[in-house]
Amino acid sequence: MINVQDKIQTKSYKSVHYRTPDNVVYAINNIQDDDVDTTVNIQDRIYHSISTMTEETMFNLPQIKGIDFKHISIHREKDDNHVVVLTNIGEIKKVNIYNWELNRPIDKTRIPDIIKNNKHKTMLEGTIYLVKKTKTGRYYCYDGMHRLSSFEGLNQKCKIIVDIMIDPTNGTIVDRFTVINQSISVPELYTNNMFEKDIKQTVLNVVDYYIKNYSTHFSPKKNYNVPNCNREIMINMITEMIKQDENRKSFNQEEWLMELKNREIRIKVLVTTTNKYKITKKQLEKCSSTGFYLFAIKQWNIEYL
Repeated sequence: MINVQDKIQTKSYKSVHYRTPDNVVYAINNIQDDDVDTTVNIQDRIYHSISTMTEETMFNLPQIKGIDFKHISIHREKDDNHVVVLTNIGEIKKVNIYNWELNRPIDKTRIPDIIKNNKHKTMLEGTIYLVKKTKTGRYYCYDGMHRLSSFEGLNQKCKIIVDIMIDPTNGTIVDRFTVINQSISVPELYTNNMFEKDIKQTVLNVVDYYIKNYSTHFSPKKNYNVPNCNREIMINMITEMIKQDENRKSFNQEEWLMELKNREIRIKVLVTTTNKYKITKKQLEKCSSTGFYLFAIKQWNIEYL
């Protein structure tokens, strides 16, 4: 029986094949059925092999031309315009990586949880998806930017899998982004063509204003309790307000803040003078301590408020 670790270390492999972002699958292309113990899951064995590989082994293997950090090639297309590599956090931090222009801005409330959940790991789960523009030498991340933003708080030798497309068309990036995020709720603001770029930016600025000033009322979780909200959900709720009244398309940031402040005043009256929304004493105390009542009811964007 062939030892998978030996097969990698002696460079006698063609490649490790990678597919499906949500369910990482590895298979060494030139291992035949009779090469392995059928009682052992080949995918698990290969994953174990690369996750326990030493840096000396990783970085002594041939490097792909044009990739600006040390790595081991896991999979490459014939023209080398699409590669998947294994590296570590310390190496990938050596290059500047920018957020892709159509990607969501970083939700900083998610970073502490990512660090907490991965602080002691030696192999980071999932994949970082990058594009490299050879004309400028710049890298852009179209999926995984939150994990990239957490790297300062993680083990610098922690291994990470990075998928890199070199000089793809914007349409190719959009197609890949759509496939990767098919099970994730991406705010309609990013995908609906009815929203011009300046409208999108105004909405994002408004949401960021609230995050900056009322950070304790934002949760990284989708299932949150009042008086909290989630960044993506707030974006969606403001988007719904625009769809309900298209005159709001012309709102600037100050007009949005005034609109939402008026709603907050009405919500404060509702929750402090009636029991219609069944808000608890503890929830009211949080609103009182921060002076913020907008999220005291779940559907704060409804039109009759």
